[in-house]
Amino acid sequence: MKFPISPEDLVGQSVYSYFDGENRMKMEEHLRKASGGEHQHFEVSTRKPSGEWLDLAVTHIPMCVEGKVVGVFGISKDITVLKKSEEKIHYLAYHDSLTGLHNRAFFDECLKQEIYSMGKMIMV
Repeated sequence: MKFPISPEDLVGQSVYSYFDGENRMKMEEHLRKASGGEHQHFEVSTRKPSGEWLDLAVTHIPMCVEGKVVGVFGISKDITVLKKSEEKIHYLAYHDSLTGLHNRAFFDECLKQEIYSMGKMIMV
């Protein structure tokens, strides 16, 4: 599904107008670093006009002329379906597919965390 905004609608708009809160701060931070010459790659989320969440993989590449950063080239890729698939895989790794109850792998993970916590408490 494509973001329902035409390229013409994007001209003259700030990239920040499509993000709010933590995601906006994340965009500002990475754009600042890219403006300083550092290549950036990160993930961020925004809401579509329909209210659905859109997950994006963003790359900021500094554009340099004679060793000076004159702009930042930005590329975004919709990774919403990929993120949903990762969430489903993670869920199925720790839950029984028939009952939805936690499985042995979940128990083992919790046990490891408790043993680690106890070890830290004993060492103190």
